[in-house]
Formats: sequence, C-alpha cells, structure tokens
Amino acid sequence: MNGIVGDLAAAGLVARRADPAAARVLRVALTPAGRARLDACHRAVAAIEERLVSGLRPEERPWLLDALRRCAAALTATTA
Repeated sequence: MNGIVGDLAAAGLVARRADPAAARVLRVALTPAGRARLDACHRAVAAIEERLVSGLRPEERPWLLDALRRCAAALTATTA
C-alpha cells in the first residue's frame, strides 16, 4: 500500500500529512490534480456505462441493474 501511495504522491495526485494525534500515522488526501483526475475517471466510467446499456430499451435497464447487483452479491456471499 505504501508503494502505491508513494507513486500517487510522486505523480502529484495525493499529499501525505502527519496526523497530529498519532505520530506514526500519515493521512493521505487528494490534491487538486488528484481530484481532477478522479472526476475525469468518473466521467469516463459514466460514458462507458452509457455505451454498455445503449442497446437496451429504457424499461430493460432496471432489470439489468438488478441482475448485476444479484451477481455481485453472489460473488461476495460467504459459503458455509
């Protein structure tokens, strides 16, 4: 994890700051450049999702969303 945060910091996307309450803790926060990159990623994902469902009729979209949620739940469910 530290390597990933270090790479993000080197790219100017996050800043590390000491936690005033805990000397061994570093807080990580998005920089303005990091926020801009994250916003751009969200827009790209939204565009891809729109393309993904563009072949569906509007009434089919809620069905797909429900089916995908159930698939995700099945993947995260614990097995006994």
